[in-house]
Amino acid sequence: MDKKYRRLGALLLGTVIAAGSIVGGCGKSDKGTEANQEETIKTADNFNAEGLPILNEKETFKIAVQQMSTIRTAAEKQCVIDTEEVTNVHIEWIEIPSSGWKEKINIMFSTDSLPDAIIGPVEMAKYYEQVVALDDYLEAYAPAVTAFFDARDDYPGALIAPDGKIHALPTGDESLENQIGAQLWINMDWLSAVGKEVPETPEELKEVLIAFRDLDPNGNGEKDEIPFTFRQAWGGVDSIGNVFGSWGGT
Repeated sequence: MDKKYRRLGALLLGTVIAAGSIVGGCGKSDKGTEANQEETIKTADNFNAEGLPILNEKETFKIAVQQMSTIRTAAEKQCVIDTEEVTNVHIEWIEIPSSGWKEKINIMFSTDSLPDAIIGPVEMAKYYEQVVALDDYLEAYAPAVTAFFDARDDYPGALIAPDGKIHALPTGDESLENQIGAQLWINMDWLSAVGKEVPETPEELKEVLIAFRDLDPNGNGEKDEIPFTFRQAWGGVDSIGNVFGSWGGT
């Protein structure tokens, strides 16, 4: 693995480490050509180890990700747009349908036509030698991840490949919302804009939603607000479950 792809781990960790399981720094294994060495020097000069932006001049990296047809594409997500703006890291997303994911990933590895990183399931025991080890990058650029490992008995042991290195990070979300399960969220900016307090009863919630609908809380002069919506597009009516049990209701 040449130096160009070794430094991808550092760049990509800063932008996509929170997005799910990540196989970082994939790439062809051509060794030490003059062009690669020049590219490494160029990018090293462009890279800020601390603070933002991560890159002084925008660069593009390719990431393969599972396509979810019921939600917006990765490039359309606001968090991705905002992250690119503050980091100068542009991601060219390779969206692969779930039905063909395994076949496509296997072809990428077998033909050595890999993107810079992969977010999704990969047979790491089979392919780890084609992927850059992340250990040094985690230590240097991912204090939250290393702190998570230090606090757990099952990690990082479960991630260590036969060569004794970490080449991928796991899927998982131990945020408060996942620990508690279904719950309601409210836009506090909108609440302030319509002069309401956090609702404490179903009737107060109804009044707040009517105010969201009618009083233009986003301030654009149009009646275009959607007062209540579900986050999970793939869950059907599943997310309506967070209403039941609120304020003692059943």
